[in-house]
Amino acid sequence: MLRERTPLVHHITNEVVMNQSANITLAVGGSPLMAMAPEEMEDISKICSALLVNFGTVGDTRAMFKAGELWSLQEGRRKANSKNRHLRKS
Repeated sequence: MLRERTPLVHHITNEVVMNQSANITLAVGGSPLMAMAPEEMEDISKICSALLVNFGTVGDTRAMFKAGELWSLQEGRRKANSKNRHLRKS
């Protein structure tokens, strides 16, 4: 299923594991996006299929919290839209 869709995975992680995280995402058929700036989170949350957050040694947690908040909102919208599409087809 991953190979069919190539999901865009937003990673918020530290520099120590950033390369490994990206490589693992690529290996399983995803497309990694490494973005850390809080001001980018709103736009990024609209286009990504998944969010990976590594709490290891990240210094600035503002981006993590913003991404998590926006991801939750976007996921709710995705589910609502999916249900609406199924209702319209019936």
